[in-house]
Amino acid sequence: MSYLSWNCRGLGNSRIVQGLLDLKKSISHNCVFLSETRLSVQDIETIKLKLGYKNCFAVGVDDRSGGLALSWIEELDLTIKSFSKFHNDSNIQQSRNGRSGELRVFMAVLKFTIARRHGFSYVG
Repeated sequence: MSYLSWNCRGLGNSRIVQGLLDLKKSISHNCVFLSETRLSVQDIETIKLKLGYKNCFAVGVDDRSGGLALSWIEELDLTIKSFSKFHNDSNIQQSRNGRSGELRVFMAVLKFTIARRHGFSYVG
């Protein structure tokens, strides 16, 4: 399985969208998590279709910041456990070669002040 997580810092720019499409062509990802999209849910749906995914869960932009998108291939059994404008907690089940497996995925956007307050280092 292949996953991509990317802090886009805005997906409204056509060059950024083209970069994402080029990355998708070079490596076929089963699941893509995008943070800081700065897009509405409807705009994220358009990006999902351009990327060729059938499934998408999106949290729209809040004012002029934020926005999360999680897209995945049809073969994955993905369940959203919880979400907010800062995180997405998901459970993925997949069967392959007669074996099934489960993966819990927690994807979050950590802001510098939050990370620092809790003793984490931040590389951005």
